[in-house]
Amino acid sequence: MDVNERFVERISELSYLKLSPEQIRHYVQQMKKILDYVETLDGLPDEDLEEGWRPDTEGPACPERQDDVKPALNPELATREAPDPAGSSFRVPRVVE
Repeated sequence: MDVNERFVERISELSYLKLSPEQIRHYVQQMKKILDYVETLDGLPDEDLEEGWRPDTEGPACPERQDDVKPALNPELATREAPDPAGSSFRVPRVVE
């Protein structure tokens, strides 16, 4: 994937972020480093892994835990400080055009 200034500008537009030219240049370099690292992962041997194996579902990095049932937050309390509450819900600006 070719990461350039236009690519980062497009990502920032889709994210509704305003980046300075300096920030855009910074993120171009950051994204290139990330993608280079991911490419090195593609070269690792994976013949010994079972079909469908996922690193996020095994071992101590993902321990099972009990779900603790807790009472829900009172809707009036939750929306009391909201800038534009709608009953017991939060009204937010539209982000998808």
